[in-house]
Amino acid sequence: MADEVERAAWSFSEWCEKRRGFSVGTGYNLVRQGKLKITKIGALSFVTAAEDVLPKDEFASTTRKYLLAMVDEINGCYQFGFYDGCAVMCRRLMETLLIEVFEHLKAGDKIKADGEYIGLGDIISRARGGQHFKLQRGSADVMEAIKLLGDTAAHSRMYITKQPDIDDQRFKYRKVISELLHLAGMAC
Repeated sequence: MADEVERAAWSFSEWCEKRRGFSVGTGYNLVRQGKLKITKIGALSFVTAAEDVLPKDEFASTTRKYLLAMVDEINGCYQFGFYDGCAVMCRRLMETLLIEVFEHLKAGDKIKADGEYIGLGDIISRARGGQHFKLQRGSADVMEAIKLLGDTAAHSRMYITKQPDIDDQRFKYRKVISELLHLAGMAC
């Protein structure tokens, strides 16, 4: 079986190099023939994601490009029907902003163990505790729901996230993200 896989990989690599102008190894590397084909194609076009889940203007005052990239990915995943990816990215952005809030309030050490950040569930519990900042009523419950949705999308073998799963959380998610941006000192 391993020999067949190796032969198939070799054949694919050889085909790519001879026919398509790139070689396969640890990544894709263009060879001269490929470079010539690309220059003949001309300018690349880019797809702009709609703002279906999170409006980008919520992030207008931030200079943190990684946050803007996450918002684009969330909206792009939703727009093109990649709802598992959208759910996972919603969870990731929420976790990142929670960490930003604790760091902004000089309480980053309260969400670390042995120099590493603790899990999102524990971070939500510490945020819910209200010791370092006060969340609006219901925000921690929404965070738990987004965590569950993102975890399920990422780790459940049989579950496929559907558009209604995202739609059910959209308004509440947007509200929590806006709150976290304010608490982190990043709001407009």
